Amino acid sequence: MNALLSERELQLFRRMAPPDQAHSLAVFRRLTEVAPDNADLHRAGLLHDVGKGLPSLTQRVAYVLINATRLTPLADPGRIVRRNFRGGLAAMARQAEVGARFLEVAGSRSRVVEIVRKQGDPEDPDAALLARIDGQC
Repeated sequence: MNALLSERELQLFRRMAPPDQAHSLAVFRRLTEVAPDNADLHRAGLLHDVGKGLPSLTQRVAYVLINATRLTPLADPGRIVRRNFRGGLAAMARQAEVGARFLEVAGSRSRVVEIVRKQGDPEDPDAALLARIDGQC
């Protein structure tokens, strides 16, 4: 991993919560199995959750339940302060865009930024694969 990521990318990875780091490593390992020659996708797998912040266990559970029931908890997540419970949920909902912005600032390759930003986009095969593997790990 140290050879794959730049120092600034490593700093972003290390700022993630330990469970998110472990999850990202699992995603990375699986991506290297199914797409062994795609270094940008591997980097995106390691860094796809850097925009999540440090949600509490309660926020993580609430977020999963909200997504499972397809309820929309926040009318305008951009207007909610991140230091409260709902703000943490909003941050998780915007994690792909926030993560992509962090990666831009860190100087990540443009393709890595694009894959993170488009997580789950069926029009982008790498972003779709990342989302599929993310859901399995």
